Amino acid sequence: MRAISVTILLILAGCAAPPASQPTSPPPPPPTADAAGLTGIWAIKAIDNQPLEGAPATIAFAGDRVSGTTGCNRFNGSFQLAGDRLTIGALGTTRMACPPPLMQRETVLLARFAAPLAVSGGAAGTLTLTGTGGETVLLERQ
Repeated sequence: MRAISVTILLILAGCAAPPASQPTSPPPPPPTADAAGLTGIWAIKAIDNQPLEGAPATIAFAGDRVSGTTGCNRFNGSFQLAGDRLTIGALGTTRMACPPPLMQRETVLLARFAAPLAVSGGAAGTLTLTGTGGETVLLERQ
């Protein structure tokens, strides 16, 4: 009889509801390109205060996706925005060979996008992306 009583108690204990937890609010969604005024297509005008020469380069933001061209190859991927901090995820790129100056520009530009960037708005539809070491990419809205 004692064994049956212990078994019943164990069964009932297993059926007990867990303690009620405090309701929590879901975390707010991360800022989107639209919330920061990034949405749209931007011409890349300068890297480290050096104007781009040759083929145009662009970057476009939509939702949490980024795409564009370095002037040689196209790229696309995702990004996150936290306050004024832009983090671009790993980018997929095409792999065309281009003249050495465009390949060098592409290498520098993709390196800039691989590190966290501070976003600051400028006058007349411009944005500056600044790396932790002070490197910059100047964008102009298209």
